[in-house]
Amino acid sequence: MSDNNKTKIEFEESSGNIFADLGIEYADELFARAQLGFHVTNILKEKGLKLQEIAKLLGMAQPDVSHLMNGHFSRFTTDKLLDFFRRLDKKVTIRACSHKRGEPYQEIGLAPMSSKPQSEMMEYKSSIEAYFKEHPPANIKEAMVKI
Repeated sequence: MSDNNKTKIEFEESSGNIFADLGIEYADELFARAQLGFHVTNILKEKGLKLQEIAKLLGMAQPDVSHLMNGHFSRFTTDKLLDFFRRLDKKVTIRACSHKRGEPYQEIGLAPMSSKPQSEMMEYKSSIEAYFKEHPPANIKEAMVKI
């Protein structure tokens, strides 16, 4: 294909919060829940539990476990996601500090629990960004479904 026939694709560099990039209200809250949910599901996957076992451990119905494991984190409150860490015997520490211009108001970090060299969350973020560059969503609702 010659350079003349190539379609130029426009894109923007991500801020690191896909919800904010899409102009979604409460983007920081949604991103925090996505990060919490992501870490909870990774812990559960590492444990290799079946859906029934997860449901019992987390004190929830099996259909809700399916939603959690499929990344539908907006179905769960931040408090509920934090409770999952307690049920998984994980310590949660909340730290308040001064906000600097351009930084997100909420950040979620996870202490190293495995010997993986790169955070899976960063891989997930990179894969979402790459997917949206290749397949730009038609609207916010479509983007949220893909996430």
